[in-house]
Amino acid sequence: MDEQDLRDCTVRIDIDGRQSGTGFFVSDKTIVTCAHVVLAHSGEVEDRATSSVTVVQGERRIAAKVDVAYPAQPANNGHYGYPDIAFLQIEAQLPDGFSPRTAALDSATPARGDILSVFGHPDFFPNGDSSSLLAFEGITNGSSSRDGLLFKVNGAQVRPGISGAPVLNQRTGRVCAMMKQTRDKASDLGGLAVPAQSILWHRPDLQRGDGHAINRGFDERAQRIHELRVEIEDRWALTFLGEDELSLLTHIAKQIDSREPRTVISTKFAYWGPMPTYNWVQTCNDPAYSMLPTIRAGGECAKRLTNLRSTLKRTRATFVSLGIGDGRKDATILQRLYATGEPIVYCPVELSLEMLWQGRQAVRDALENRLDMPVAIQRDIESDSGMAEIALIAHRVDNGEPKLYSLLGNTLSNTDDPFETLCHIKNAMRPEDLLLVEAWCLDDAAMRDTEVRASIRDEYLSHAFRLFALSGLSQNTDLQINFDDDRAFEVEVDEVEVLPDCRVLAADWYYINYTETRKVAKVLGVNRYHLNPGKQLRIVRSMRFTASSLDRLFLAAGLEKIESQSFALMPKTRSQFSVLRVAGATQ
Repeated sequence: MDEQDLRDCTVRIDIDGRQSGTGFFVSDKTIVTCAHVVLAHSGEVEDRATSSVTVVQGERRIAAKVDVAYPAQPANNGHYGYPDIAFLQIEAQLPDGFSPRTAALDSATPARGDILSVFGHPDFFPNGDSSSLLAFEGITNGSSSRDGLLFKVNGAQVRPGISGAPVLNQRTGRVCAMMKQTRDKASDLGGLAVPAQSILWHRPDLQRGDGHAINRGFDERAQRIHELRVEIEDRWALTFLGEDELSLLTHIAKQIDSREPRTVISTKFAYWGPMPTYNWVQTCNDPAYSMLPTIRAGGECAKRLTNLRSTLKRTRATFVSLGIGDGRKDATILQRLYATGEPIVYCPVELSLEMLWQGRQAVRDALENRLDMPVAIQRDIESDSGMAEIALIAHRVDNGEPKLYSLLGNTLSNTDDPFETLCHIKNAMRPEDLLLVEAWCLDDAAMRDTEVRASIRDEYLSHAFRLFALSGLSQNTDLQINFDDDRAFEVEVDEVEVLPDCRVLAADWYYINYTETRKVAKVLGVNRYHLNPGKQLRIVRSMRFTASSLDRLFLAAGLEKIESQSFALMPKTRSQFSVLRVAGATQ
């Protein structure tokens, strides 16, 4: 595409005869724009019949209707959250001789400094205006992480009315984004744009449209990889690696060396690497470990909730496990899915390659080598960019089939911020996708029960858990640790507020330098870091929810509960499984 093609695919959008914004053709009768362009006047999709939508290109005026919008309505503050996309449909015949130019969408992220062109219909130029001076600046998370990934562009003035305009990457000749909002309408700070990959997630059929040689090339490479895999042993798996391990180690080193009396090492590092993986497996098989009943029985409960054939209403589906664990629960669900005889795409996800390997081996053994083509992904689900890339990989591998995402075991409870994590997952989901979440839930009264708190504290102070929790430090530093010295370990169990009016019971596990001397630790045997006297490192945080606090988290993250089941784990504690979808989505 060139700049003339960009003009030819772009339209002005009028609502009830008034200029509202910009859109562009993505197929002969489908136009994409921002949800706020077409819904700000009518309130929500259900009210769209009350407004007249007209797309204007030159002298042509064509009636259209809002087919679907994401989100379907604004938040309480009137702000349209991520992804702010609406698809318009032209139902009547196109004017004689009119064959609209359709945009070639590019799911790749521009390179920093790429020159971008935009053509739209701002308030000062209702007949259209272009800019070829915009530059790609980078990626932002919007006004908050729940808004998802947005591209930052700068170098030209972005005025009201430009929302919904296509952004052409001059280097690739493809539309890489859609303008969403200005950063300052009075200056050349530019604006924020919704990535084209977000449009493709919601309309995967567009990948087969105009100019998608890149996508076809990906499919051809995937087919060659599949053909290679069937010629070699089944223990091999295609794995996407997306984490920089050296930068993760830098994070640990800074927390050790900090002069603050208490610092936090993210819980995820307790699971990262061969030693943590080994000790975690040992802990999970320890008869004294209170999670053992849910590890053994939880798969059956999850299985009863995941009849994908009826829930997703499709003959083929993709199972994306956001934390494979020891593989037992994944295997139980996959056995149920494979019983239908239909193909399943399985995408296990972990931050740790070793966790991926051992979990996948357990699944393979349980399924007796029936895995079609597992595609493993090493990526952090606690970042918006990580979840976006996980969804993109799965989307490309399965050609847009509906997905079941899962957070099984204690995965959600062990994230640094469960609300933010759920927001990241919701942002990556499409309307037909589902999310299966497992979480430990206490009775409301148990939140302040001293016996419950004492039981949790004793569990996390056990010798087996000490070995697991400190595996990350033992593996990556030469810090001398006496695992039998009770003075070096402490667990604090207390209520914390993760959202307004949403409290959970958090167990914080600390390693303490109780001595009067400064300890020295080398990371990877090179750089020396110091653990000052009295220094406390929080190594693990694990949370217990109540049923009501869990429901508040789901609601705040924009997720709607379809059904749930729970079973007693121990007195006053239940393991709850919930099936969720994006709020307002219909299957």
